[in-house]
Amino acid sequence: MALAILSVLVASRAVCAEAGEAKTQQPLDILEPDQTEKELKAYLSRHVPKFVAPTNADKWNAEAKRLRQQVLDEVVLRGVPKRWLSGPPNVVWGEKTPAPGYTIRKLRYEAVPGLWAGALLYEPQGLTGKVPAVLNTNGHVGEPGMSIDYKQARCINLAKRRILALNLEWIGMGQLRGPGYSHYDLAYLDLCGRSGLSVFYLLLKRGLDVLCSREAADPERIAVTGLSGGGWQTIFISSLDQRVKLAAPNAGYIALPDRIKHRGDIGDLEQNPTDLVSIAVSPRSMSQSRQCISCSAIPSDLRSMSTRTRERTTISRTTARRSIVFSTATFCRKANGLTKICPWKTKSAHRKNCQLHIQPTMPISTLWPPS
Repeated sequence: MALAILSVLVASRAVCAEAGEAKTQQPLDILEPDQTEKELKAYLSRHVPKFVAPTNADKWNAEAKRLRQQVLDEVVLRGVPKRWLSGPPNVVWGEKTPAPGYTIRKLRYEAVPGLWAGALLYEPQGLTGKVPAVLNTNGHVGEPGMSIDYKQARCINLAKRRILALNLEWIGMGQLRGPGYSHYDLAYLDLCGRSGLSVFYLLLKRGLDVLCSREAADPERIAVTGLSGGGWQTIFISSLDQRVKLAAPNAGYIALPDRIKHRGDIGDLEQNPTDLVSIAVSPRSMSQSRQCISCSAIPSDLRSMSTRTRERTTISRTTARRSIVFSTATFCRKANGLTKICPWKTKSAHRKNCQLHIQPTMPISTLWPPS
């Protein structure tokens, strides 16, 4: 009996030893598959400054001024030579194309030395006095660029309402589409100590220079609007350039901290410049301090616009004034209810008229090393 019990114990120990040896040979789950990514996101999130809204208008404006200058100095214009910023823009005006109620004028301007961009100015016919002026930015429209139908329809709409509309090209789109114009090429400038974001900023700023230089442009009624990537551009330039009195971004942007959590929505490289998150949670905190245009200064047809399905329009408000919203919508709300606006469908001839050869020019890749 005792011998039988001893045999069972020895056999059990052998089985346990084999099981233990097999267990030690299996890999241990020390880290979860995505543990490193989770810890990195948590670390970055803790270093994003929290935006606390100032308690009154004076503090708000002071904080906006501080943020704006810090972003320009330390992020947007870091390492940029003064010659890129000084003086009026170089502009070459091209031919005019007359249309019912408005005229399209071709032009090209120098965004930075050696880099030219095309644009189209939509002018109301018989223009007298000062009128509102709108800078229209491009989204991710690919090959059509500034000749995309919906953008032309918007600019025609504005021109027929006696509003100047400047239609810009964007890097990587339309006539600025090709080798050397990738948005990710800006990283090469960053490696050379010069902000790659500066090229994108100056393309917008110089476009605004051109628009504001028009004799008919009212400096107190300057607006910017755009869809998708153009929505980001609208927020970006309106936050940093105080000439803009109204910003109407249509989608195209998420909060900077959310880009840490959702890398699939990170957007183009210029939308995520080095060190921006360490300074400002969102450019919106700077742009919200902009004084809104008085409704009485704009034609009643534009006092409020609603958008079609899937389009969103941001409406800014202050305690005393309601802003006017420009958008890509084809409907506007009048005092007597919702009234449809003629969409002025763009014909193929218009797209042809929008084509403009802007040589000589140079791609982003030729802007380094810094000189």
